Amino acid sequence: MNQKTSRVLIVDDMQVNRMILSSLLAAGGVACDQAESEEACIP
Repeated sequence: MNQKTSRVLIVDDMQVNRMILSSLLAAGGVACDQAESEEACIP
């Protein structure tokens, strides 16, 4: 069976918010990337 892992990008200027949301999502099996600002996540 081939399972896809969900992946999200968390963008927030407060590190604690990113850490909390990332932990909650990881507990549900969601992989997370993080960025501090919109400028940091757009190439």
